Amino acid sequence: MVIKFKFVLTLFFLCGLVHAQSSLYNSPSNIKKFANHLYCEKDYLRAIEEYRRYLKTEGNDTVSLKIILSFYAMEKFDEPGVLAEPVDGKSLFYNDAQYLKLVSLFRLNEDGKFLSAVSSTKFTNNNFLNKSEKLLRFNLLFRDSLFSESFILFPFEDDEKPDIKNFYERKKYPMYKSPVTAAILSALIPGSGKIYAGRTGDG
Repeated sequence: MVIKFKFVLTLFFLCGLVHAQSSLYNSPSNIKKFANHLYCEKDYLRAIEEYRRYLKTEGNDTVSLKIILSFYAMEKFDEPGVLAEPVDGKSLFYNDAQYLKLVSLFRLNEDGKFLSAVSSTKFTNNNFLNKSEKLLRFNLLFRDSLFSESFILFPFEDDEKPDIKNFYERKKYPMYKSPVTAAILSALIPGSGKIYAGRTGDG
């Protein structure tokens, strides 16, 4: 009887110990630490799962931003976690989240949604406002219509303007390659015509 009682007591103690360790492992702080570890290891999908598990018990804007950054790192730009509004407007990371949303729409070639988001987003930081204006100009440079040079160059810094101006002028005055020259070069040296036409990889 005494042996049986000791066995039950030991079993009860072990169960309590396992439960305590499980509770400790599943504590919000440890979930967050594990998620951060996965994030640093670039295991973004599992990091997102752990971050979301953490957010069920704790509110944290840094964690919300890391979910966005994880999707962004995986180039999953159309995920609701990127395009929604997971970061509060009063958060320190509000501007970061909004800018990543604009970049995602830009990368998705969602011109209508991108322009709508640019016009409706109210940045509280002038640096991010300027970055969004630059992004808008890049978007306009890829369109068929050509805007004025001064409008395109306006938000860029002096050291950035020469490169943007060069891109603008190449769009305004495209360098057409002669098909006759390309054919002659290809006849002389196979592949050289494609290199001449700018298709270096094919050449």
